[in-house]
Amino acid sequence: MTVSASSFFYCQLIPASSLIYSDFYFIRSYSSSSAKKISFVPIKIYSNAEADKNKIIKDKKNKNSKMKNKKTNKIQFSDGSQKLVGFGSNLTSTVGIKFSITQLAMVRFAPYQKSVIIGLVLSDGWLRFASKTNKNALLGFKQSLDKFAYVWFVFNILSHYCSSSPRLTTSIRAGNRYYGLEFFTRSMPCITELHSLFYFNVA
Repeated sequence: MTVSASSFFYCQLIPASSLIYSDFYFIRSYSSSSAKKISFVPIKIYSNAEADKNKIIKDKKNKNSKMKNKKTNKIQFSDGSQKLVGFGSNLTSTVGIKFSITQLAMVRFAPYQKSVIIGLVLSDGWLRFASKTNKNALLGFKQSLDKFAYVWFVFNILSHYCSSSPRLTTSIRAGNRYYGLEFFTRSMPCITELHSLFYFNVA
């Protein structure tokens, strides 16, 4: 198909034969005097009908993809993969992050983390209210400094519920100075529920 002609040159649109350029046309320019090819450039030809058709196909694919994700009840990631994540298996530290009262009220312990907390309360941990006006309890855990590795191991398990890292403590007993390491969780309703199971007659 000849699209432009003059006394000097004309252009001819030819469908590309290569699969790579199956949606493209090649434009050839010829010199009327020498009949030799001057340029050879791939270009894309659009029309309103083609654009409408492509939009319909794209919308249909998006709709089918959403329906598929809804039926399988899986999370669709940006890379297109679908994965099921076990509750509590991907918890990360939230140290230094502030949460609102509403957000803290939504927190629920994963089974493993809850079992660790109960184990601590039955051993060297404790549950208490930070003040008389505080409505929610927190978890505290303390060990001597020579058990640093153990304290840090436990903290890494529960750091998702902590606002700060373990801190160094000092105390004097019988004239001797002792060093320890302790950490606390946030005050949260889910800890208050555990508090009611271990402590009675709390005003």
